Amino acid sequence: MLGAALLAATALLEVTPRQGTVGDPLRATITVTLEAGEDVERAAVGPDLGEDVAVLGGSWGPAAEGKAVWTG
Repeated sequence: MLGAALLAATALLEVTPRQGTVGDPLRATITVTLEAGEDVERAAVGPDLGEDVAVLGGSWGPAAEGKAVWTG
């Protein structure tokens, strides 16, 4: 049941550096914690985030220990 899986998953967004000015590049990590046997769709994170955001690169790593991690 997809709805139950979505309710059980959590996501954490970490951005560094914590301070900057407009135009500064930032590193981001998205960590999705999943229930046993669940997975996350590894879709590209890209320009559809909004007009004020540009994602220059990043990728999903292999899931390990119930977590899927995107870094970029």
